[in-house]
Amino acid sequence: ASRRLLKALIPNSLKSTSRELPAISTPRANFSSVHLFNIISAFVESDALEWPVPSNTALVYVDDTAWDSETVQAVAEKLAYELPRGALVMHNVLGPYEAMPDKYAEGMAVPVRTSWDPSHHIFVHRRI
Repeated sequence: ASRRLLKALIPNSLKSTSRELPAISTPRANFSSVHLFNIISAFVESDALEWPVPSNTALVYVDDTAWDSETVQAVAEKLAYELPRGALVMHNVLGPYEAMPDKYAEGMAVPVRTSWDPSHHIFVHRRI
């Protein structure tokens, strides 16, 4: 049941909206300038291990906070093989993505305020 928590932003979705977003700049070399413009996206709820990742996916948010370690690992591996190079994966759990340096560039941690932790971190990795 926890695998159903995958939320993805999918370009060109039938349930889409379009809006312009400002550029996001970070100090890391691998993420020196990530620009997100005119994104057409939708939130999709599905079984993370069965849902076919569209070939033009640019950004996936994996809400893996309460997942067991086996599911987190399996989703990280699936995305490593199905996401196109350059796609970003945002997630909450350290481990699997960092353990695949041949599939994901060194990530970065972005602090965000949540209801359960005022300094929670979202981790961002780029598929290489």
